[in-house]
Amino acid sequence: MKKFLMFVLAFVFLFTAVACASETGSDEPINVDIDKNTEATIKVAILSDSGEEMMFKSAIEQFNKTYPKITVKLEKVSSYEQKIMSMINSGESYDVLHTPDNMVSYFAAEEILVNLEPYIKAQGFDRSLYFDSMIKLGQNNFNGDQYMLPREYSKIVTYWNKGLFDQYNITKRPTEDWTWEDFLAVCKEAKEKMPSNYIALDASMEYAILNYAILASNGVDTYLNEDHKLIEDTSKIAAGMEMANEVVSNGYCFKPEIYSKGDFFRKTAAMTFDVRPAFSNYADPSMANDFEVVPFPSIGDDPKIPAGTSGFGIYTGSKNKNVAWAFINFIMSEEGQLTLSKTGNIVPILKSLAEDPNAEWRKLKNGVGREINNDVFIMHSDRDVVSKYFGNIPGASFPLFRSSWSDFCSDILNGRKTIAVALNNLRVSIEGIHKSYPEYFA
Repeated sequence: MKKFLMFVLAFVFLFTAVACASETGSDEPINVDIDKNTEATIKVAILSDSGEEMMFKSAIEQFNKTYPKITVKLEKVSSYEQKIMSMINSGESYDVLHTPDNMVSYFAAEEILVNLEPYIKAQGFDRSLYFDSMIKLGQNNFNGDQYMLPREYSKIVTYWNKGLFDQYNITKRPTEDWTWEDFLAVCKEAKEKMPSNYIALDASMEYAILNYAILASNGVDTYLNEDHKLIEDTSKIAAGMEMANEVVSNGYCFKPEIYSKGDFFRKTAAMTFDVRPAFSNYADPSMANDFEVVPFPSIGDDPKIPAGTSGFGIYTGSKNKNVAWAFINFIMSEEGQLTLSKTGNIVPILKSLAEDPNAEWRKLKNGVGREINNDVFIMHSDRDVVSKYFGNIPGASFPLFRSSWSDFCSDILNGRKTIAVALNNLRVSIEGIHKSYPEYFA
């Protein structure tokens, strides 16, 4: 809770400072065809990760072949909200902001990010060349103007340790067409046959996009109605949470309050729900992890797969917006996507590269040097569901709704409250948001 309060405070400070920050930015006319000899320096915020840094340094090298006099400085961000707060206090600024999908609408509402639509139109940028589910994640409320362009195609898949299954003679196996019922059966057998200090699934069922995919498969679209109140009929929410809770209550995974990621890497978990960037970690030769990948298990007649991404937007306070766009446009180009994906750590968002059977990203092998089915990472794209669970809420209210929903999930999945009681508390909590912050809903 303390961490969340720090998050909210950071963005309160950000909101009060953003108007001043945008005034210092450049209002230069949009130019998507800047001179190749343009001299400029831009600062790009990326995640604080050695793999990220290496990937983007390679991208900058390629970018500089076209724009040799543009200096791109990478700023590694270890704690996003704290770094933003530090930026405000120190007067520091960026040109290009790493933007998680769940912050796009908030950043758009608070004018932290530039609306990219004029750049897209001037460039003739063709969004149909990219996976639509990811493109929508960069749009205001998932169907409005574009404020972030995603750098990769990312969805949750199931990694499973073939070595453990063989060692403990677990006969039921994950398959490409398995169902949620099959998944539970695999979990049950794995728990019964593996040592008691092992776990069937390395995952937190509290993860927002993960439990939303389960709820969406049960017919839930958004948790809120048009008035931004909890929907009246919560039976489908209850059914989805019951499915998620069954995994925890049966001991197939740890309760979220004691969960710590890493058992699959250490080979003490049979399976994990994870994304492509985790592949290289699991493929560490020193661990000799002999794993396979299959899709997320299908649920019901209209199954959904949890999908999410991050990407780049232009900060409103940037004095080099046209140069910032040139860099983002390069990242989205075939050359940029080739550069980012050649390590195998991400799947290109550009469909032609993602679907190319000979693409570089497909050449990464598992921990014992064995090839796996890379098609899984782009399979069933029609099932992708993105984090639109709060619907079209006012951007400033997002942290408050997220806190209420997090408490709701935590109470159920940690065994503190029944689903019925937790739903009632959620309704009361949302009513409290409306009463305490009426200006958000005027």
